[in-house]
Formats: sequence, structure tokens, C-alpha cells
Amino acid sequence: MIVPMRPNPSLPGSLSRRDFLVRSSAAALAPAVPFLSRSPAPRPPSRKPVRIGIVGGGFGAAFQWHLHPLCQVAAVSDLREDRRAILRQTYGCDVVYPSLAELVKDESLDAVAVFTEATNHADHVVQCMEAGKHVISAVPVAHTLEGCRAVVAAQKRTGRTYMMAETSWYRPETILARELHRDGAFGRLVYSESEYYHPNICHDADGLSHWNGQRTWRYGYPPLLYPTHSTAFLIGVTNERLVRVSALG
Repeated sequence: MIVPMRPNPSLPGSLSRRDFLVRSSAAALAPAVPFLSRSPAPRPPSRKPVRIGIVGGGFGAAFQWHLHPLCQVAAVSDLREDRRAILRQTYGCDVVYPSLAELVKDESLDAVAVFTEATNHADHVVQCMEAGKHVISAVPVAHTLEGCRAVVAAQKRTGRTYMMAETSWYRPETILARELHRDGAFGRLVYSESEYYHPNICHDADGLSHWNGQRTWRYGYPPLLYPTHSTAFLIGVTNERLVRVSALG
């Protein structure tokens, strides 16, 4: 991938070891609390917490929504009973729905976190926004241009907020690099590259690509329809856009 970089006009001196360690520690802690800004200011205790529903008991059980003081996990859902149990235990939530279609009817919910299979993200995101919910979803947002357009149209039509939860954006190393780049510590970037691997993703013993003896959506899924884990290491630091891509599928 070729990522053109704009020159950085400010080139401050190198960081001290103490500054580097302080920033590294802060970056390591940041992913534990979603939606925090770079330097979060104290929030008034009277602000109403966001009531969120979690859909998808696989990856959806890997977040810390319930630890944020302004977020309350108010409902969970999955088509599989075993994953509903995981969500219920993880978030300490006793409001459990057997499907997304049932969960979005809950008028007490402000937002929904969609962590279903990638091939259904666009449809599920649109369904949630049409029900009046703000939405955060796993990546990718869609696997076709039509799906992308449908999400954009639904957001404009409903006025709801949509966020794509690209995990590489919140990795400690990405957060630290982003901070250093903002401060000009790298100077002018002329070259960078990143890699993200899922070894043995299609192996028969792999739990992500097989379940109950059947292949899941991940089996044989084209990597170039799911590139954000790698690209976020680049644009997540510089905040620029990829303008040219060369790839082998």
C-alpha cells in the first residue's frame, strides 16, 4: 500500500524517556474504556447514561461497555442460546432477547452495538437506525458498495449516529503512534507499512471459520473485503486517506 504523507511543518525535539513511558502507559489504558477522548475531561455526574443493547455473543462480549460510567448495558441478544448466556454473564444483564428483531423493539434503548457476522452488518445497522437507535458495529460496515450506500442513506434519513468499531484504532501501539505523530515527533513520514494476520483461518480446527462441523462466513472470506485491521494502523496514525492501493488477493 502506498500512502502519500503531507509534510509536517513542526519538528520538535525527541521525547524524554519519562515522557515516552507516561504516554505509553496512558495509551495502554485507553482501550479499556470506549469512546473516551484523547484527554477526557471530568463529566458532570447528572448526565444521563447511554442505554445500549449488545447483539452478537462472540466478539460482542469482548468489550467493556459496562465499565464506563456513562454507559449501561440494558439488553443483550444472540440467535444462539450459549452466546446469549455469555453476554448475560459478561455484562451482568438480565434483559435477554432471542434476536435482533426483538431487541430493536425495546424503546428504552438509546443505541445498539452490532457484532453479528460481517455479511449481515449493513442490513442490521440499517435495521437498528430505522428503529431509532444510534449504532456502533464491528468491521467491515458492509461487503458491497450497495451495503455502504444503504448505511449512509439510513444515517441521513434517520439522523442517528453511526460508528464503525475498528479495533486497530484503539490498540495501544496505534494510540501511542497517533499521539507522537500529532506532536510531530516522527518528523516527515515518507514510508510505512502494516500487516495483520489470522493464521490457519481456514483450517478445519480453526474456531473462527468452523462451528458445529460447518463453515462460517469467515471461511474463504476475501481479505480485501476486510482490510481495516491493517489500514487502521496507517490512517489511524496520520488521519489521512488511502489514495492508491496495490494488492494481491
